[in-house]
Amino acid sequence: MRITCCGKISPILFLGITLLFLPAGLFSQSPDSKIHDDAGLFSQSQREALEKRAQALAAETAVDFVIVTTNTTGAKTSMAFADDFFDDNHFGIGSSRDGMLLLFNMQEREIWISTHALALDYFKDSDIEVLLDKVFVPLQNASYEGAAEEFLINAAAHIKAKKAAEGPATVTEVDPLIKLWDYAGLLSEEQKAELSVRLLEVTDKYSADCAVLTLTSTGGKSMTAFARDIFFDSGYGIGPDRDGILLLVKMQPDGNWNLELYISGAIQYDINNEHADSLLRVIGREMEREDYYAALGSFIEYTHTTIRYHRATGLEWLKLRLTPELVGRSLLYGCGLALLIVLIMFFVQRRRSSAAPSVQAYMDQYNINFTVRTDTLTGTHTTRTPIPKPQPSSGYSSSYSSDDHRSSSGVSSSSSSRSSGGSYSSGTSSHRSSSGSTHGGGGRKF
Repeated sequence: MRITCCGKISPILFLGITLLFLPAGLFSQSPDSKIHDDAGLFSQSQREALEKRAQALAAETAVDFVIVTTNTTGAKTSMAFADDFFDDNHFGIGSSRDGMLLLFNMQEREIWISTHALALDYFKDSDIEVLLDKVFVPLQNASYEGAAEEFLINAAAHIKAKKAAEGPATVTEVDPLIKLWDYAGLLSEEQKAELSVRLLEVTDKYSADCAVLTLTSTGGKSMTAFARDIFFDSGYGIGPDRDGILLLVKMQPDGNWNLELYISGAIQYDINNEHADSLLRVIGREMEREDYYAALGSFIEYTHTTIRYHRATGLEWLKLRLTPELVGRSLLYGCGLALLIVLIMFFVQRRRSSAAPSVQAYMDQYNINFTVRTDTLTGTHTTRTPIPKPQPSSGYSSSYSSDDHRSSSGVSSSSSSRSSGGSYSSGTSSHRSSSGSTHGGGGRKF
């Protein structure tokens, strides 16, 4: 019997041996599947249940949720492996690829959460730690399915809360029949009910909308632009001139705040720029004490008192609507009066000119002579003393805008604003993956 040994290894055999030593994360995975259990931690039924849950939560939040288990990450850290797995397999929803990934690294006995785009914005470092605490509880009992469930449920709940606090996705989502929208969560249910009734009372009494909106984000718009859009696009304002007033309160993550007062139509005559500035100062004092109920109550009371006083003083004529007939008559009367004044001045001046003696005759009569003297400048001496620039102050700052402007609808309106001071810190650490994408996240050994 003769045995012949081949001097070459079969290409198929070589490929099979090579595949055994490559980390599972290097192979492209379908972005349609959210559960990638390369370490075999889940049963078939568990994978199907987790897949269904991840898909449903992604549809609700517009944020991708991915779970990956692996026995090896090659030479990569858990952070690098998780970030690259997310990027290389094109996970994430929308053009910005909003999403987050939970990695079970069985090689290092470590879990890692990677966040990207919107998830990175929503999860501060402290939020990641809270989420890791939730995931870690079932993990201590080797319940990998329970840990994955905790990740999906709590991550989605956090994102929903953040989106709700940001306010409406579009300004048309606000119902103008409702006068109080507390997206920032500053009030209790009882406080919201009481303030809503008071806002409706002011609205009905003066036939002008009186509304309040609190939120944590204006979607990149300025406070003035957002207030204007929310007022007009949502249908606030009563009558042809859209009479009304809107208080916009924006809460920042560091506890600071911004106020914007938007006034439209005839209410501008009742609450002028000086009144608006005073009103913002009153609200600001309560905001500094973090008494948000009192702040919004002061807005309602000040608005009611100012409008009532103004209209009780007999200044209703200021709200007279300009009609074409009124404008025409006013121009006609004005032109006639101007012509009359010009004629009177002409005849008076002509009479004075004929009676006045000439200057030369006056000088000859009294022997008056004028001489001209010219001084020559020989030099100058200037002393300069520098004025020290004032040092910038820290803490409370405010800005006001008193210029009238017109919205896209052509209705006259005005706006004033006030802000609390302080620096902004998002409290989120970020880094770049090997593909250049920005990620956040954190991990923990188990």
